[in-house]
Amino acid sequence: MSRPVQSPRALIALFALPLLAILLVALLAAPARAQWGCSTARRGTHISISENNERRALLISDAERCLEVRSVGAVEFTDDDADVRRLAFGGTLSVEETRGGVTRRVEFVERDGRIARRYLQDGQVRDEADGAAWIRGILPQVARESHIGAEARAARVLRQRGVPGVLDEVRQIASGSVKRIYLAEILERGRPTDDDLRAVVRAADRHLSSDSDKGQVLRAVAERRGVDAGTLAAVVDAARSISSDSEKARVLASALSAPAANADTRTTAAAVTRTISSDRAKGELLAALAPGATASDVMRAEWLRGARTISSDSERRRVLMAALDSPTQGDALLTAPGARDALFDVVDGISSDRERGTVLRAIVRRDRLSQPALLAALRSAGRISSDREKAEVLLAAAARRDALADEEVRRTFLKTTREISSSSEYRRVMDAVIR
Repeated sequence: MSRPVQSPRALIALFALPLLAILLVALLAAPARAQWGCSTARRGTHISISENNERRALLISDAERCLEVRSVGAVEFTDDDADVRRLAFGGTLSVEETRGGVTRRVEFVERDGRIARRYLQDGQVRDEADGAAWIRGILPQVARESHIGAEARAARVLRQRGVPGVLDEVRQIASGSVKRIYLAEILERGRPTDDDLRAVVRAADRHLSSDSDKGQVLRAVAERRGVDAGTLAAVVDAARSISSDSEKARVLASALSAPAANADTRTTAAAVTRTISSDRAKGELLAALAPGATASDVMRAEWLRGARTISSDSERRRVLMAALDSPTQGDALLTAPGARDALFDVVDGISSDRERGTVLRAIVRRDRLSQPALLAALRSAGRISSDREKAEVLLAAAARRDALADEEVRRTFLKTTREISSSSEYRRVMDAVIR
C-alpha cells in the first residue's frame, strides 16, 4: 500500500514546529539579557542591570568601552575586590570588556568547591597571567557597579569604614539601584545615629533618580523605630523631588504616621501635598491631616491651599468633611474670619451641586455656628443650581432653633429661597418656615 504524498508546505510544517519548540525552550532557559546591546556609538554613559532569579547581568557602555557582566548564583569578592573569593554551588561569573578594539574576557566557574578561571583575548584563550593586570583593575569596577555581590560588599564596607564609608561609595557608584542597596545596608545592619539617618536622607535625595528607589529608602527611614522629628522633616522635604504621585504620597504618609511627627512635620507635609497631581492621593493625605488642620495659622493656610488645588468634587468634599467632622477643627475653621473666607472659597469651588450641598448641610447643622458662618453658608447655597439641593440646605438652616430670629440671617434666607425656580421646592421651604 502506497503512502499518501505530502505537500511541501505540510513537510515544512512537520519539521518546523519541533524546531520552533526547541528554540522557545532555549530562549526561556537562557539568562536574562540586557535591554539593549553594547555600543560605543551612544553618547554619555549607559547602564543596564537585569535580574532573573539567580541570574544577573550588568551592561555599561560609553564612548570608550563596553562592559558586560553575567553571573549565576551568589558571588563574593575578596576584601580588595580584585578577585573572586566564593561562588555558589554551580555558580558562574563572566566579565567581558571591549576597549580600543580589543576584547578581554575572564570567566569564573565553581567546580567541586573550587573556582576555575579562564582568560580570553579577542576570543582566544590566553594565559591568565597575561590578563592579570586587567582582571585586578576590572573586578573592583564590577564589584562596585553591579548587583553582583552588592549586599555582601556593602556589609563589608559598613563593617570596615562605617556609615561614612558607605556614603562615600554611594557617591561613586553610577547605578541608582545599587546605590539603594548600599543605603539600605546602613538601615538594616548598621546602628545609625540621628545624624547618620539625615545623611542617608540627603544621599537618597541627591543620588537616587528612580522614584521607586528613593521612595523605598525614605519610607524605611520614616518607619524606623525611634526616628526623631528632625529626620522626619528631612524625609518630608526630600519627598518634594519625587515625581510619582503614589511614591510621594506613600513617603508622606509614612512620615505623618511616625510617633515623632509634630506640627512642623504636618505643616511641611501639607505644603508638599500641593505638588501631588493625583486628586485621590492628595485627598487621602489632606484628610489624614484634617484633625490637626488648625494647629497653627501656617498649618491652616497650607491645608486650605492644598484643598483648593483638588479638582475632584468628591475628593474636595471628602477633605472638607474630614475637618468638619472634628468639633474643634470645624469650629476653628468657621470662626476666624480669614479661615472662614478661605474655607468657603474651597466650598464654592465644588462644581457638583450634590457634593457642595453635602458640605453646606454639615456646616449649618453644627451645634455651635456663628452668625457670620451661617450667613456664608446661605450665600453659598444661593450659588447652587439644583433647586432640590438648595432647598435641602435651606431646610437644614430653618431647622436650627431661633436661626431665623436674626434679621440679617432671615433676610439672606428669604433672598436665597426666592432664587428657587421650582414651585414645589419653594413651597417645601416656605412651609417649614411657617411651621
